[in-house]
Amino acid sequence: MARKTLKGTPIAAGVGIGPAVVVEQGLGDVPIRHLESDEVEHEIQRFELARARVEIQLDRMRTFVEEKSNDADALIFAAQKAVIQDASIHEAVDEIIRAERIGAEGALQRQIAKFDELFLGAEDFRQLGSEMRDPWRLVLQDLAADREAVMPADGPRILVADQLTPSLLSRVHGGSVLGIAVTRGNRYSHGGILVQALGIPAVSGLPNLTATLESGTPLIVSGDTGEVVVEPDQDELRRWARIQSDQDRKAQWLVEKALEPAALADGRPVEVLLNVETLRDLEDVEADLADGVGLLRTEFLYMERKEFPSENEQVAIYQEALAAAHGKPVVFRTLDIGGDKRLPYFQMPEEENPAMGWRGLRVSMAWRDLFYVQLRALLRASAAGPVRILLPMVTTASEVKETRAILEGLKEDLRRAHEPFDEEVALGAMLEVPAAALTLDQFIDDVDFLSIGTNDLVQYMLAVDRDNPWVAGLYDPMHPAVLGLIQAVAKRARTHKTPLSVCGEMAGDPAGVLLLLGLGIRSFSMSPVMAPVVKGFLHAVLPEEADEVAGLALRESDAAGVARLVDERTAILWSRIRFQTAESKRH
Repeated sequence: MARKTLKGTPIAAGVGIGPAVVVEQGLGDVPIRHLESDEVEHEIQRFELARARVEIQLDRMRTFVEEKSNDADALIFAAQKAVIQDASIHEAVDEIIRAERIGAEGALQRQIAKFDELFLGAEDFRQLGSEMRDPWRLVLQDLAADREAVMPADGPRILVADQLTPSLLSRVHGGSVLGIAVTRGNRYSHGGILVQALGIPAVSGLPNLTATLESGTPLIVSGDTGEVVVEPDQDELRRWARIQSDQDRKAQWLVEKALEPAALADGRPVEVLLNVETLRDLEDVEADLADGVGLLRTEFLYMERKEFPSENEQVAIYQEALAAAHGKPVVFRTLDIGGDKRLPYFQMPEEENPAMGWRGLRVSMAWRDLFYVQLRALLRASAAGPVRILLPMVTTASEVKETRAILEGLKEDLRRAHEPFDEEVALGAMLEVPAAALTLDQFIDDVDFLSIGTNDLVQYMLAVDRDNPWVAGLYDPMHPAVLGLIQAVAKRARTHKTPLSVCGEMAGDPAGVLLLLGLGIRSFSMSPVMAPVVKGFLHAVLPEEADEVAGLALRESDAAGVARLVDERTAILWSRIRFQTAESKRH
């Protein structure tokens, strides 16, 4: 490909400069090898060895992401490992090898083709979409010894591929990936979230790139502007190297500013909170990084165990979290299992559409014993610090009112038992189901705070599974309908003087934060890795500018128009900041 500049969609910020390696993600034409009867058992063993090697690969990637980001971002690799441990798939592939006497590659390809045929109706794979078929492709690549899909050993590269998936990131080893350029990808998919967490510059929306580009071609990838420069000349290399140096200085500036209070350009305070899964997430961050924990997903505390934790065990865990938060408030979301989050010791029903089925508060209301134990444990833990209880997947006002009544009954029990607890423990509702947001007036007086969960709210509003490659392009928190609903909720919360926060990937994205500010949000909960970026960006934003951007966005006809507007304004705001670090001031 001759020298040219391509324009795509920014996924993860930063600049990467280096030679390309073209990754073949497709299955290609896997040859069907016919076996002799005495080769069958050896072929089955070969399949199992390939699967075991991929398990090790996924374990290494999970550890790497945990070290670079946090446990939440690394969980996708644990989920992928669980998929290739599925005994029913092993049995199906073994049966094909035995019955048809064909090689493991052909047998596995046939099984993956069944996933594609049944994709829209498959129970387990519908929620996790293409990313849950991804690890089987890694097994196939291992079997086929697909050398094009493996990172060369002769230095750092820019990955060029068709789709941004977690398995693509399995090529990451230390600093060996300088950037990523793909045909398809979404900043809110698991792959997009991971590259942002790892700080790898990435651009999507570049059609036919793998077909027209050769490995070794010099590239520049800008995850800020969406530009990909093919075969840059020396002037371009020098210009982008300066930009890269400026960004390194920006990154250092963000680190220095991270522990200062979050505020807008005019000094008005903004609340920055953290989303965490485990106690280690809290122990690994500085106390001044945030104003508290906006979302602690308690189901992960359950998932790490072999049985339900007792009330006393839960009290101890919750008090540890409070201690790690250094006296700042912690929002404990009650057990949110179902969909793609299951407990190995709790039998969940098989559902046609688990994402919209028996999950969250619906499970808690059905299994009252579990709910009572958790609520009672949270009340008891509140004696050690500011506890806020958040209900997930709220759908109707009656669920909130009933939970409030349960909570008051448990408080009375504790009073009679002379157990200490905080009488002012706050109860909140998570707005993920559009019906709850639209009927907020029916229960807003029964809660002490609200949290908008944008990830699921967008999914349910737009009828889109963000990990389903057939419709993932439609998943976008910047859809004008989503923005309008968030604005309406913010207005109702202000009227009732009810604290409101937004959590989800949108709250950890500077462009999303700019929009949310204009829609009336002043509290954001995000992954710890994104907190320094958001806090730094807030320094450049004036309230009236955010209001203007939101007003224009609400008049756009689609999410693409909103994204263009917001990305442009976000870039302008970043450009205002003089990233003077302590080091640069000395010079």
